[in-house]
Amino acid sequence: MQGSRTASIAFALGRIAFGAGLIAAPARVAGGWLAEDAERPGTKVAVRGLGARDVERGAAAAEALGARREQAKLLMVDTFAHAAGLLLLAHTGRIRMFGASASNPMERYVERAMTTISEE
Repeated sequence: MQGSRTASIAFALGRIAFGAGLIAAPARVAGGWLAEDAERPGTKVAVRGLGARDVERGAAAAEALGARREQAKLLMVDTFAHAAGLLLLAHTGRIRMFGASASNPMERYVERAMTTISEE
């Protein structure tokens, strides 16, 4: 059962991070499936709405997995902030100053968050 809980926590964190990406950089994140339409202002509004829903659903999933409401809210904020910061660094190219990519720090963040939640 512990393995399925860990996978569920990872999914919840991933949903928050994906939602954060949709909110912070809708055209960049959704461009893969929306192509040039991702740049349209109306599309960005809709994509940001989907992102907000994903952030909230991820926090609700964390709460359903046993996180206290306050802990789930903090998890949502922490994950959102981490993902948005990495997106900003990647989008501006500044992440190259550190010889890094956005995916590795995000993966490490998710692993640490999963460990923290699993131990509580």
